[in-house]
Amino acid sequence: MYICGIHTDAGKSHLGVALCKAFGFSYFKLIQAGKERDADIIKKYSSNTKIYDDGMFLYTPASPHFAMKNDEIYYSMDDIKVPNDNNLIIELAGGIYCPIDENNTMLDFMKKNKKDVILASRYYLGSINHTILTIKALQENGLNIVCVVMIGEIIPSTDEFIKEYTNVNLAHLEYFNENNIEEKIKKFKKEIEKYLH
Repeated sequence: MYICGIHTDAGKSHLGVALCKAFGFSYFKLIQAGKERDADIIKKYSSNTKIYDDGMFLYTPASPHFAMKNDEIYYSMDDIKVPNDNNLIIELAGGIYCPIDENNTMLDFMKKNKKDVILASRYYLGSINHTILTIKALQENGLNIVCVVMIGEIIPSTDEFIKEYTNVNLAHLEYFNENNIEEKIKKFKKEIEKYLH
């Protein structure tokens, strides 16, 4: 299953922690650009999670198509191999149109390697637009959206508009830290588990 976001810093890794900790998923980062690895966040908060090596590691914290040139690491989308694990969360990089190499985007990879999708979104001015655009692009390309996870303090009017306009499932994940993670993830699990079965 893919975790994708409406943009960079939408909360994909935060969501990855919650899914791995609540349901025992394994974790795989498709492309890591920058030395601060998202896998380390998973390891910090969900120490029992099986974490695979990144599909591609780039040193430059930038769009992969730029980072690969800057780092002089040349690859194509098809060089990235997903682990053979039926209980796997695959966290993408950036938004769905983030370049994966010089010719393809994250969406192109998803279209070629079809799996269900959980979309990470959050609340800010403009997020309704970004969320609906991403939902429509995923649907138009034949990808099944399990649900959209809205991250942060709930704004009911935002939820209502997205749900009414797109007819997708919505769940919520509050921000957590080391002190309240068990409580927040228990609440999240109760809300999202009906969409995962």
